[in-house]
Amino acid sequence: MQSLTPASDLHISPAGEGDHLRLDETFSRKTGSAQNIADTRAGKTGGSGLVVLAFLSVIGAGLFYSGYFERLRLFWAKPLEAYFLNAGVTLKKIVIRGQETLGDKAILAALGHVPGQSLFGFDAARAQKRLTEIGQVKTARVMRLLPSTLLVEIVERRPFARWMHAGRMDLIDESGKVLRPVRNGQEDHFPLVAGEGAARHAAHLVRALSVHETLARHIGMARRVARYRWDLHARSGALVKLPRENLALGLARLVELPGWQALLAQGNSIIDLRHPGQAFARQAFALSSAGRS
Repeated sequence: MQSLTPASDLHISPAGEGDHLRLDETFSRKTGSAQNIADTRAGKTGGSGLVVLAFLSVIGAGLFYSGYFERLRLFWAKPLEAYFLNAGVTLKKIVIRGQETLGDKAILAALGHVPGQSLFGFDAARAQKRLTEIGQVKTARVMRLLPSTLLVEIVERRPFARWMHAGRMDLIDESGKVLRPVRNGQEDHFPLVAGEGAARHAAHLVRALSVHETLARHIGMARRVARYRWDLHARSGALVKLPRENLALGLARLVELPGWQALLAQGNSIIDLRHPGQAFARQAFALSSAGRS
């Protein structure tokens, strides 16, 4: 049986311990050299792996940008869809969550639903994108639930005000996003704003008016003037010119005027609050330029 002990270690030299030390040093040097060679080979192997990985990445990117994977998907799409149709994986049921005012017709049109089509072949991402393009939809999510159900979850934008502009009237949300045209007589309870830029600034005005409920009930429309301030048109026909800065302070000054409700009740009254710390009340027939900004 061959021993694993080096033969030199079995030889006892006259020098004694010193020779053993020299033999150990020689063995350590040989072991160290072998280790260095192994480390070098490992380094070379790791470098080669990185080169291969980089090469494969370049090939993968080239295939992707050349449209190879898309062509491959299209090639297999019809056979796979036929397979799933035969297996009974067809779109039979649509579940809609979060629907409040948006009609079924608009949702189905965005989904592009074809009765009896394969659920596998349904493009959920495309349908989701089309849903978010509807003005009333804030967010949307479309999910396929095998074997035959499509789940649609939407968050609708809430109507906030009516916006009259360019000869039309639209319903807008709090951010000023146009939702849809106003239906005759169905949204009259929403505040009415008019003029260019009015939709974007409507929320600020409506919130400021909500502090003064009695005043708000007198106002029939608010018109944005020259993109920087508001004119309030009372239901009686009276006009209130609000300041450019500090809208809330201007409204507070209005309701502090003696007999302000009587002034608003007169159809020809003009109350000018545009100048800080001052308020002017006029009659329309006594101020020919009263309607100008």
